[in-house]
Amino acid sequence: MRNKTKRRIGIDLDDVLADFHTSLMNYHNQMYSTFLKPGDFKTYLFNEVWGGTLEEAIQKVNDFHHSVYFKKISPISDSVSSVDALSRENELFIITSRPIFIKEETEKWLDKFFRNKFSGIFYSSNHYTKAENSGKTKSQQCKELKISVLIDDSLDYVKQCPSIGIRGILFGDYPWNQNGNLPLNVFRVKNWKEVLEQLR
Repeated sequence: MRNKTKRRIGIDLDDVLADFHTSLMNYHNQMYSTFLKPGDFKTYLFNEVWGGTLEEAIQKVNDFHHSVYFKKISPISDSVSSVDALSRENELFIITSRPIFIKEETEKWLDKFFRNKFSGIFYSSNHYTKAENSGKTKSQQCKELKISVLIDDSLDYVKQCPSIGIRGILFGDYPWNQNGNLPLNVFRVKNWKEVLEQLR
């Protein structure tokens, strides 16, 4: 019996595996006496969510990265069991635009919840904060890694998938990823159950 070639799947981290926005919201409400709700996060430009300049928003997020709220981020519902199931027949890679200065914390968190499930962790450039990280975009990294599917909550990132000949899965029915039509070969899923259905 021939071995089936494994698909190489790229998976974003925040709000696909890690419940980033909930922790950030709780942190901001506690630290700055705000009353932010999930529906307020209609953009990744957080200064448009809570006010101030983009530079101030980036600094707030950097402060959040050093907080206990960041260390205690929970996994997205069903992500742990779903990644476990996918890893049996596919080769999985983390492709994240998190800043590389939190590499150690990021990898500790992945080791806690997703130990030995990923073949590599790659830090792409972030077009919101202008963090260069590896200097490569997610689409460039997908191309170099021969990724066939990218799972991401960012509309901007999954829209780049068809141009490099891969399938995009837009994860989550989130306020920040509702604008714009999806191109061919990009599909929206609401949760991890729907991810597994898409990847059958």
